[in-house]
Amino acid sequence: MDKGFKLASQLLTLLDTEQRWFTLAEVEKSFGISDKTIRKMVEEISKQLPPSMTIEVSRGKGIFLRRDGKSKTISEAISSMFRQTTFYRLMSVLFMNVGPLSVEELAGAMFMSTSSLKKLIVHLNNHDLKAYKLRITYSTPMIKGNELNIRYFYWKLYCDAYEFTGWPFENVDFAYINELITNTEKQKNIVYFINSKRRLAFLLAIVVERVTRGKCVKIDEHSYPWGKVFFFIYQ
Repeated sequence: MDKGFKLASQLLTLLDTEQRWFTLAEVEKSFGISDKTIRKMVEEISKQLPPSMTIEVSRGKGIFLRRDGKSKTISEAISSMFRQTTFYRLMSVLFMNVGPLSVEELAGAMFMSTSSLKKLIVHLNNHDLKAYKLRITYSTPMIKGNELNIRYFYWKLYCDAYEFTGWPFENVDFAYINELITNTEKQKNIVYFINSKRRLAFLLAIVVERVTRGKCVKIDEHSYPWGKVFFFIYQ
């Protein structure tokens, strides 16, 4: 994942912990970066923040996060920034694109040179995707690995990118998915927390997208550990 995004999200999270000026020395110590790097990072972050949220930098005081009472939360701002990262955009293109793309076509879609895209794929295969035991192929880029791991990876990716608002699945009707979950709640006499219901909707949409493209999972219903899975519903 983009190193710049990680630092930016950590800085915003720190500034949001208290409504006060944080000295540059505090920030330098927390992240191990120089005064110059901090100022450059703040400049880049400021371009991506909503108008109601600003970061002030003063040589005498330090750094202060200013926002009005009706502005987005920091988590919403971070999710929005995450959607602009090269990592997210690449993985989303690979998920949403119906047909296979050549490495040249994918580079064009990403507004990158082919050589830069290949370097990025190598980096992701060796770092971000390794924990999920997934990889991106090279000549015709597509994500490969265990289908359950792929679904879990994309579920986490889209939940992080659209934690509170938005629906990235153009081919899946949110109202229909939401109705299915609501009917399940009624039938099982249970109530999901709003955020849990949203995350479950994302999971179902990802399953629909993958199954639509013929990416299925064979499960033995008698031996599969249903009670240990994330969204298990007690009878």
